Amino acid sequence: MPERIFPEREEIVVYRILLGIFAALAAAFFVCAGLGIHPMRAFPPCVFRSLTGFYCPGCGIGHAAEALLSFRFAEAFLYHPFFVYAAGFLLIYILANAAGALIRRRRFVFPLKSVYLWIGLALLLGNWILRNVLWLGFGIPIH
Repeated sequence: MPERIFPEREEIVVYRILLGIFAALAAAFFVCAGLGIHPMRAFPPCVFRSLTGFYCPGCGIGHAAEALLSFRFAEAFLYHPFFVYAAGFLLIYILANAAGALIRRRRFVFPLKSVYLWIGLALLLGNWILRNVLWLGFGIPIH
């Protein structure tokens, strides 16, 4: 069985940081929506792609976020599978551990394990390689 990444005491700090990031992103989304600002227009184009012509490992995350927030899950996964995985993992991690603390009075019923990070890294690198192979080898752009 994969081991925990952090001892429980340190994971409390990580949990609070992830909860803060999640809350800040959710607040930013609702502020942008309330002000009528389109999230994709708030960011400049990818500098890596502009300079090299290659997709960067993060290319597509903005489109995936927009699709995911519009409940278009399949489209979000096609834009960037890592983002869908990371967002889903973060949501499950926060909710499961909050429920565990409230119901069972037990912390970290769903602890961070290294296997979760390896899956995320495989999705991130696999998506990056696939996008560039499709673009450079076959001329298929993936926006």
